[in-house]
Amino acid sequence: MNMWMCRGSFNEERYLLILEKLKLSEMKKLLILFCTLSIFTTCKKDTVDGDKLFGRWELISTTEGLSGKTTTYASGQGNILTLTDNAYTETRSNIVIREGKYSTIRKESMLTKQKEDFLIYENSGGNTFFTIADGKLSLNLDAFDSGGYSYKRVK
Repeated sequence: MNMWMCRGSFNEERYLLILEKLKLSEMKKLLILFCTLSIFTTCKKDTVDGDKLFGRWELISTTEGLSGKTTTYASGQGNILTLTDNAYTETRSNIVIREGKYSTIRKESMLTKQKEDFLIYENSGGNTFFTIADGKLSLNLDAFDSGGYSYKRVK
């Protein structure tokens, strides 16, 4: 026999209903807390630290996409990519071949299927992702038949 039945006017159905509502309320609170925590702990920043790009980069090699042929460039030939906080200038043989604004974003690459850092040139249709390691900047077009550029940081 239930110990609550001895009290006389106790309504077991009402008690179970109240208990069920309390459990539901507590579960809602736990669910909201869990969702909030998971948003703050699993979201990664989808922006790029552009400071690591700033500076002058000298072209050291290019690789063709389809053939895979690599061309290397001697130092001091005036093949420079200069990146400031939001503008770029690209020279070949000390002649400016293009300049303008750029931005960066972190997004999934079609080629690697992973999140990559992208350099988006103003008024350009190409998607170029980049990596920086050991003082070298690698730029690769996000396409299966694309080529790439390798630069070294210059002072």
